[in-house]
Amino acid sequence: METVVIRHTLSDEPLSLNKYREALRSRRTTYRPDLFELTLPRIYPDIQDSAAKARLLDFTREELAEYIHKDNMHTATFSGDAFPGHDPLEQLLWNLLRNTIAWDVERTVRDFCRCVEASCGSFLRIALLRGASVEHEIQLYDGVQFVPLPSTSSDFPTFMPDPTMFGVTERAFTSVTVVVMDYTVTPLFCKPGRDGTEQFQEVLNSKGAPSFDLDRFCQALSLAANSAIRSEFEWEYFDENEISMLSQTGGHRTYWGSPKPSYAIDKYVEVSEADIHKAKGLYECWDNLDPCVHEALQIPIDRWIRSRTSRDTVNKMIDLGIALESLYLSDNPGQLSFPLRLRAAWHMGENNTERKKLLAEFKEIYKWRSDAVHKGILPKRPRVPGKSISQSDFIERAQCLCLESILRIIRDGHIPNWDDLILGEDGS
Repeated sequence: METVVIRHTLSDEPLSLNKYREALRSRRTTYRPDLFELTLPRIYPDIQDSAAKARLLDFTREELAEYIHKDNMHTATFSGDAFPGHDPLEQLLWNLLRNTIAWDVERTVRDFCRCVEASCGSFLRIALLRGASVEHEIQLYDGVQFVPLPSTSSDFPTFMPDPTMFGVTERAFTSVTVVVMDYTVTPLFCKPGRDGTEQFQEVLNSKGAPSFDLDRFCQALSLAANSAIRSEFEWEYFDENEISMLSQTGGHRTYWGSPKPSYAIDKYVEVSEADIHKAKGLYECWDNLDPCVHEALQIPIDRWIRSRTSRDTVNKMIDLGIALESLYLSDNPGQLSFPLRLRAAWHMGENNTERKKLLAEFKEIYKWRSDAVHKGILPKRPRVPGKSISQSDFIERAQCLCLESILRIIRDGHIPNWDDLILGEDGS
């Protein structure tokens, strides 16, 4: 360490070691995307004593010999050359030096010993939650939690990425909620195979939901909260203090920019613990459904969620029409209005009076769907016997009926046999 200087590839003059130390500590303890350059090879600690550098490289080569092939080694954070022109051993040496500069020799030695002996590593997988927020941290399952972000980016946790990676500003992340999932990756190091690729196994650290599916949970939460909710902008985060952390993106290994949907979510609902409890129940029911029921519900749920966004009323009714057709006419798409309202009334109504009422409502819903598709406009008021309600209230009623239809199938665990439902199971 007595011969270490801080180099910048664009300057012949070494940088201040004290300023470098302060910047490293700040980068690792606070949200500082402006110090991202510290993680790149443009700024690096350089050992001037060539003999000492060679001894350190030989030492790491010996300690990690089982993972090295032709001075190349894969880690859980990067397979291949993390920094072109620098082999992984040199990158590991940079991490040893950076950690020593930021903290101290003793801590770095302990971290290196732990790193060599470790059979696995840990990282966080994080996603922005669009359409929902929470007031405080809520644990969904062990290893999965909702975390509200502060209103100012300076208070962001260190796992937050530079928003420019997603082509947005910091404002897109302020005062929203993220889903944080705790993962284990095995092994931590791996010898490169002949084909140059390795398989690292990633497992969610959750006994309660080891196969947690975030997209599916967002659907369940949408149904539970009666609102449109989805995940967006996913990334993975490794602690930059980890010796094995080799990456060109700091602690952030991978980014997923969600495909641009055909609809936007700009309405946020505050979800309560009761909403989440209900969503977990739906999610667990969903997990136990037959795969064919899963498939049958995908279009209805997706279209219902679309109808709950800020889209115009015509598109809301088109989406609801598609959702209801997919629910009630999937076996006979050629027939439309009458069988749809008949099946829906029998499915939802508990007695003859309720079924007659629902029959009229679904008839009007389907008429509005047809007007939306063929005329591009909706009636100002619905024609439902015994009711005088506004256009917006009628659309809300249609959304609620569609939601209840979906929930009933999830809870029942199957798509009804429509003939048996209408005629009675015994045919009488």
